[in-house]
Amino acid sequence: MPKSILIIGLVYLLSGQEGTKFYNLAIPKIIESSAYQCMNGSSKKYFVSPEVLNFDNRAIFFQKELLANGSTVRFNYNLSNKEIVFLNSEMTKLGTRRRAETKLYFSQIKDGFFFCELILFEKSKSKYEQKPAFGRSYVYLFRINDSDINILDVTEFLYN
Repeated sequence: MPKSILIIGLVYLLSGQEGTKFYNLAIPKIIESSAYQCMNGSSKKYFVSPEVLNFDNRAIFFQKELLANGSTVRFNYNLSNKEIVFLNSEMTKLGTRRRAETKLYFSQIKDGFFFCELILFEKSKSKYEQKPAFGRSYVYLFRINDSDINILDVTEFLYN
């Protein structure tokens, strides 16, 4: 096995484990948010997908917030960007119900920032590509501060 493949695999493994720690910290903040309550009521049943979303595909919508908070991320949005960057099987341990209607999809972590998209759709579907063509979702922007995180912004996305 070439060394470069082994090194890339290790980087993804370590970043996935580190990311899972911050994603776990984000979940209670999401559940307590007014956007979650508006969309899901008092239900605490949710599913955390192992699909890690492309950071750049969401960053383009939060340029002002990212730059105001000291981000040095280059905005690299392109229609040909893959939506799913990789799978992190550790993340399925964070969700309470695999068949819950509320789905949480986390993005990669870049420059101390990450996103979480909250989508409500059919119980039997859990892949991001199967999200409804019509409806809404909420996208949370988080900033990592040492060993804690803060919600910087929550934006409602309408799919029409």
